Amino acid sequence: MCVLSMTGFACQARDLGRLTLNMELRSVNSRYLDVAFRIAEDLRLAEPQLREAIGARVGRGKVECRLSFTRNDSVARELALNPEMLAQLQGLQSAVAKRFPDAASLSVAELLRWPGMLADETMSFEQLQPEIAALAGIALDELVATRQREGGKLSAMIMERITRMRGLVAQAQPK
Repeated sequence: MCVLSMTGFACQARDLGRLTLNMELRSVNSRYLDVAFRIAEDLRLAEPQLREAIGARVGRGKVECRLSFTRNDSVARELALNPEMLAQLQGLQSAVAKRFPDAASLSVAELLRWPGMLADETMSFEQLQPEIAALAGIALDELVATRQREGGKLSAMIMERITRMRGLVAQAQPK
């Protein structure tokens, strides 16, 4: 008989070059399946996918799922200008110069600091989704394994107590 504990823990990370995905799963005793999430805002769209994956593998317990990412600043980044934004700013600067001929032009430094001017090389959620699913699968395997190990320990402890109780009952019976 395989006894599963409701207490378990799993922690996994997945290095994707420019960033590292981190997932932590914790479970404790609960009558029903109760899943709570702490997910980075940029990854919030993964919640339904994660809820379904957890529900498919875990029947009971209060499960807390944490999903976040850290940027890897040691990976060399290639910077690129946002050509659409540059064209828009050029058109706006021309319109302002027509209206206010004495207005100063934007400097290169001002253009480079403009929000969104440098192309963002972060991964889109669509690119991250299969990575999140793979990470969740590994973390759930680890969580289930820890619950099985803990369940094995509980089962052994219960069997030991049953054996001791049978011994005590045998001693208490009249001869």
